[in-house]
Amino acid sequence: MAALLLLATSDPSIASTPPKAGAVCTKAGATKNFQGKRFTCIKDGKSLKWSKGVVIKVAAPEISPSPSTTPTQAVTPGPTPTPATSIIPNPTPNSTSTPTPNPTSPVDELSGKACNTENQISRIPSGEYWCLKDNNGILRWSRNSTPSKSSGTMFKQKVSDVSYRQPSQPSQDVNQCKIVQINHQQGELKSGFPSPIPSYKSAGTVKWALVPIDFSDVPGESNFMDRARPEMQFASDWADLSSEGKFKIEWQVYEKWVRLPGVSSEYYIPPESNGGFIAPAQQNFWQRAIVEADKYVDFTGVQAVQFILPAGQQVVRYGIKGNNWYDVVKNYTTGEGTKIDLFSVPSTHNDEPNSGRNYWSWWMYHFMGGLGVAKYGGNTATELHTYLIQGSTEGARELGGWLRFLVGWMPESRVYCRQASNLTSLDLTLIPLSDNKTQGIKLAVIPISETKALILESRRETKFSCTTPTERNGVLAYVYDAGLGHMGEYFKAVSPSGRADESYSCYASQSRDLLLHEGDRITYQGITVELLAHGNFDQIRLTRTS
Repeated sequence: MAALLLLATSDPSIASTPPKAGAVCTKAGATKNFQGKRFTCIKDGKSLKWSKGVVIKVAAPEISPSPSTTPTQAVTPGPTPTPATSIIPNPTPNSTSTPTPNPTSPVDELSGKACNTENQISRIPSGEYWCLKDNNGILRWSRNSTPSKSSGTMFKQKVSDVSYRQPSQPSQDVNQCKIVQINHQQGELKSGFPSPIPSYKSAGTVKWALVPIDFSDVPGESNFMDRARPEMQFASDWADLSSEGKFKIEWQVYEKWVRLPGVSSEYYIPPESNGGFIAPAQQNFWQRAIVEADKYVDFTGVQAVQFILPAGQQVVRYGIKGNNWYDVVKNYTTGEGTKIDLFSVPSTHNDEPNSGRNYWSWWMYHFMGGLGVAKYGGNTATELHTYLIQGSTEGARELGGWLRFLVGWMPESRVYCRQASNLTSLDLTLIPLSDNKTQGIKLAVIPISETKALILESRRETKFSCTTPTERNGVLAYVYDAGLGHMGEYFKAVSPSGRADESYSCYASQSRDLLLHEGDRITYQGITVELLAHGNFDQIRLTRTS
């Protein structure tokens, strides 16, 4: 035994000699803890040297949380993942659209029955149903128990049998439809081509960390994961669907509250500091939160940190979010050597009861800004505001086809391009943006001039959408103006007239139904677009009359 003990301690690099980064060691893979860091003996060329060391994380102190409460946030129901330290998003939904069932009896006729298109919504007299996977991965209708704020009679669209057909004329080179944005200032978010350079990874699988933070006088509730799980799942599902599986979020959850030093009043954001992350009060919140969290959380490989606060808190009223173009974010390095690309702290605004607001759409709006996507419009609601997640986080919550094309989330094989000058008559079948299973055209771009293009895409209500009394399934037609960019109305809808404003099932601004439905037609600068048939897909005809 004495010989064995002597042998185990005879290597000076793993005995009493303190390790020093870059100093010579003798046994590859040996580790030693010193002054709060773990050093590893690694091979450097032909020699062995101690690594730089990694900060040793400890568990956050055990703090008695406030009693479990009913979450004050109105969370849209969705599939609930099993609690874990890592939540992997579901596979890309099989989103082939199917005609919405329209039973006439007001009984619960759909719950548990098989359906075909994940995230599809069906609203019938007995209620609203979502097509979701059950515990066995089978798609079945599930009743949405969240009361709708919409009023009035539900108007459903006529549904026909529509098969996918190839375009009656072949597409031109898609590069002819990459409208170049003009008057773009360097460093400004973009609405047009060339595609913006993202500030962080936008393809592949990334890791996001959910970190709960609380205060001694505002303790967190014990059941915070009840409100966090659906938000994480929705964010993962939205990213997967919108990117056609190109971008996936893997969640890492720190399952204890991280208690920030001091009391909550020290972190209060005054109204004059709610104008953005340039405010010192917001930057100070980030610095104190990340430094404290870094003592306990392993941030290895983490792209984004989504903090959450205790339910019912009144410390952060309008939210804090920052990206890596701010020095206080860019210059911070975690104990593992990780650079965080973006973070957020949600607010009482997101948690307002019965509002339909959430965290996930706010997270994704923030994320898209880092991909260089321009915000649509200013703070005043316009017609298309609620149709785009870059316009409003309440409404359709859709990343439009043009913006998907711009950031590389719309495969070019799905884009139909034809110059207006080369258009006479054209029949097209459009696959809904939410259908990633069917191969074919999702986006039609018709350049009118060097700076403007008519754009057509097929929309469907999904589990991500706030809804209105009118079922908003059909074709959205809009014009892109390359002379407008960040904070501008770079899209203008071309829509049927005579429709009234409607309220959403969430606190979104009222808006008109802008979609073309079966039999509708619109004309823009001599080009008439008619929706011939609406069903699984949308069959349209374009005719140039002048």
